Amino acid sequence: MKVLHVNYFENQGGASIAANQIHNCLLREQIKSQLLVSEKISSDQNVITDKSFLASVSRKFREKFNRNLFKYLNEKSTNTQSSGLLRSLLPYKINKLKHDIINLHWINNEMMSIKDVTRINKPIIWTIHDLWPISGKDHYYNRKNIGNSFIDNFIKNSKRKNWDRLFKIVCPSNWVFKKVRQSDVLKNNEARVIPHPIDISLWKRIFEREVLFKILNLENFKDFSKHKILLFGADRATKNLRKGYKLAFEAAKNCSKNFKIIFIVFGDDQKENIRINNNLYLIKLGRIDDRNTKLRALYSLSDVMLVPSKEEVFGLTAAESIATGTPVITLRGTGTEDIVKDNINGCVADEKNFVNCVNELLDSEEKLRVFSKQGIEFIKKNFDPHIIANKYIEVYKESLNTKINSF
Repeated sequence: MKVLHVNYFENQGGASIAANQIHNCLLREQIKSQLLVSEKISSDQNVITDKSFLASVSRKFREKFNRNLFKYLNEKSTNTQSSGLLRSLLPYKINKLKHDIINLHWINNEMMSIKDVTRINKPIIWTIHDLWPISGKDHYYNRKNIGNSFIDNFIKNSKRKNWDRLFKIVCPSNWVFKKVRQSDVLKNNEARVIPHPIDISLWKRIFEREVLFKILNLENFKDFSKHKILLFGADRATKNLRKGYKLAFEAAKNCSKNFKIIFIVFGDDQKENIRINNNLYLIKLGRIDDRNTKLRALYSLSDVMLVPSKEEVFGLTAAESIATGTPVITLRGTGTEDIVKDNINGCVADEKNFVNCVNELLDSEEKLRVFSKQGIEFIKKNFDPHIIANKYIEVYKESLNTKINSF
């Protein structure tokens, strides 16, 4: 069996990280798997792309078209937006490759149009990484983006017309599975829940605090042994309103009334250290590209990770933090509820009691110790790459058999 994963980026953003994890766990199960991307940065032979001059020009044009389209239509949004309207040659290139299964991931930035998906003549599985496949132009919604504009309805109708029963859907969480079942776009497509794999061996906790401060270039804070460390991180951490930075900062500030706090933020471009008050330091580390050393060190150094996202398909940082032994506090009603189990490996809160939950957990060394141990075991049991790979293989085999029986 040969599987081709299709994702715009090779290694940027949560979708590309998840696509790589799925791809790699399939390779370990002796499945021939490759990743097709628009922007390749590695020398990995299993990652392929079109390096031609025409492809490069086309990619830049498509990105610019997508950005300018919504500006022209005055479709303002705090979320990522995609139209999926520009036809490409990618389906024909995919059809020429000798793969049995096509696993789509994040195909936006006009990598492929809505209609292009119908031109692929091989069985398709689509792993959903945000809400764009089941909505209009927006990848997520909030109160300002209700999804009822002309362009939203045009895009939704196009998806409904072209994608109905066309492919099987993999949902990384029960939250997004329910969203799919409730959607007008893909409610008739077969869907199932398969979480992203987490390799526990890559997230082994580092206990030596001096080593951790050195890895993170935070040696100036190594003597702050009495400080509790709260962690918050995401792509565009402080600017992406969906991720809940405001609530996380409010929690850190409130906790500083009872504890000495270091509040560490990663995922923004900005790097700075700010003393907020006598008991609170804010440290912005910028982007963390070294995941298995620096990011692991960051999780290991922290007492609690805060993930107050208002919408989250999975919650990769939550899973990684728990795998490292750091409990997580998250909000109710998102995909992270499959990862964070209340009073087992962290806390699931409402917005109103989120701050109280952080204070209560920091005040209990026993809970922190127990949640850490139980969290590692929970990740081992439910997100093991071997188990996840075989769930994907089962979906692939079903799709191949359906394709064969249809002839």
